[in-house]
Amino acid sequence: MFLAAYSLVLDFESIKLGAERGVPAVYAWQGAFGILVTVVWLYLEILRMIAIFRGND
Repeated sequence: MFLAAYSLVLDFESIKLGAERGVPAVYAWQGAFGILVTVVWLYLEILRMIAIFRGND
């Protein structure tokens, strides 16, 4: 779960650096897709942790 959260931070940092360096707007979808995938991953990890705590391996 911590790896997914850290990946989300890296996604935002990557988008920020891209904006500062003037990356063409055509590549904005890649940043958005990266955030989407990371949020889904984080959601699944949270559900997995809840299942472990409840005893539903």
